[in-house]
Amino acid sequence: MATAMVGAPPPPSPPPSDTSAEAASVAAAAAAAPASVAAAAAAAASTPGTAAAVAAATAEAAAAPTAPGIGSGRVCHRTSGGRAVKRAAALEAAQASLLALHTTVALHCRRVTLPSGEYLSTCSAGPVDAPPLVVAHGWGAGLGLFGRNIDAAAQSYRVHLVDWPGCGGSSRPPLPPPSTDVDANVDGAVDYFVEPLAAWARVMAADATEPGFKGPFRLAGHSQGGYLAAAYARRYPADVSHLLLLSPVGVPHGPSDAELNASLAAMPWGRRTLFGTFRRLWRSAVTPQSIVRAGGATVGRPLINKYVTARFPWMDAPASAATAAYLYELFAAPVGSEAAIVRLLRPGLYAYRPAGEWLPSLRMPITFMYGDGDWMDWRGGAAAVAAMPPGLGEVLKVPASGHFLFVENADDFNRQFVGALRRVDAAATAVRAENGGRGTA
Repeated sequence: MATAMVGAPPPPSPPPSDTSAEAASVAAAAAAAPASVAAAAAAAASTPGTAAAVAAATAEAAAAPTAPGIGSGRVCHRTSGGRAVKRAAALEAAQASLLALHTTVALHCRRVTLPSGEYLSTCSAGPVDAPPLVVAHGWGAGLGLFGRNIDAAAQSYRVHLVDWPGCGGSSRPPLPPPSTDVDANVDGAVDYFVEPLAAWARVMAADATEPGFKGPFRLAGHSQGGYLAAAYARRYPADVSHLLLLSPVGVPHGPSDAELNASLAAMPWGRRTLFGTFRRLWRSAVTPQSIVRAGGATVGRPLINKYVTARFPWMDAPASAATAAYLYELFAAPVGSEAAIVRLLRPGLYAYRPAGEWLPSLRMPITFMYGDGDWMDWRGGAAAVAAMPPGLGEVLKVPASGHFLFVENADDFNRQFVGALRRVDAAATAVRAENGGRGTA
């Protein structure tokens, strides 16, 4: 980010043209999410009609009384009725279509009901008595995006793909009421995700049709799901034999608020205005999902289609269409847990409570994986590994990939991912042999 500036600020830039104003509105609105949605905004801004529709939907989402705001104290609620049923059916169909493109092994997809009455959408593959591997998606995503990785992992493991609470095909309980206290917001958001996953694990362990789900499991999480997987391992260390963090958000320390403000002040007028708008939208929890819901298919489908084409230009037509259809259904689904991101992360996607502070205290193998073109900073993972006991952590880089490393270069990702799993399992087996059969799984 270019922030250097000497002397007094330059005079304000001339008023932008209508087209560039639309583009700025779109980019600012979509900047309330990680880089993926910023790319979608840029793509949509190239079509003036779409840009205007997104800008209008953004305004509607910001003003909507049901928007999941934090600063406003508004709380999202479960959506019921025929529309929710139709949306759920459409999401299930889009997920099935996407998974069918990339998997040859049998998939068992269902809702796993928890004691609370909530449920987590789950798809399992691989021998039922094989060691369990639980994989959780990131923000704004869902289990269907791991379709390219199932066959490789299911050769040695019983793979369980899970949608987090309030995401994908899982039930959508309301987030806890927001607080002015940062710790209360972080703790509430972590509880919202981690406790249902712990309940899910206990239901799975009691399921006679899943005989392999005994003892600790291997837990992998992508992006925000990586941060939450780490939080799970911290809270329930006996549950996790190996933690795999795939381009995790929230690991390194970020700049302070004062440094962010100084950087903002040093920007040219246009960028300063754009990022200032972004910060206001972020703090109001105006998300791309709320924009898509407010704008409907007229806004959402072109926005998502353009994003997928721009983000994954190498995809063939069937894969691109299936990915776009699935992402659209994820974003158009009833209000869920997407606003939790602003309780966990500051603008700039830095965690209020960086995982790098406590990951080294976990006494379990931890594998960090990043794309070699990743916008997540691998140095955060490297610093955490350096603070761990020797041999307990590792950082792997997947070539020719970015943040979606498991999609962009699935072959190399699968090789390194399964290789890391097998290495750690082999080491654990050796330890058990040395200890006369005692040791962790």
